[in-house]
Amino acid sequence: MTPEELVEARQAEMKQNGAILQGAGALSGAEAVEAAAKLQQSFINYPALFGEVSIVGDSKALPLIWEDKEGFDAIAAQAAELAGQMKAAAEAGDMAAYGAAAQQIGASCGTCHKQYRS
Repeated sequence: MTPEELVEARQAEMKQNGAILQGAGALSGAEAVEAAAKLQQSFINYPALFGEVSIVGDSKALPLIWEDKEGFDAIAAQAAELAGQMKAAAEAGDMAAYGAAAQQIGASCGTCHKQYRS
């Protein structure tokens, strides 16, 4: 992917993830499982969407992402793990745990944006 395509892809992923997290409380059953699975895969894919210094166009990514790639990747891995917990909770029908995991993911997103986004 070109740097421009990487920016577009990661922005689309983040918008999708934001929408999923905002609507998480209204989901149950198979829809909740599917939403959590999408989140999990998205967070697994995040590091690849931040190819070598892909700051072009309307990217709000800070150079710190590439200077601290290990830290950035660790936040994405943590979010993927939380999404896995969210999925497991949905599969078990434990919507309280599902909601709690969604909130933790939101906090993880906030941490990443605070550190790595302008």
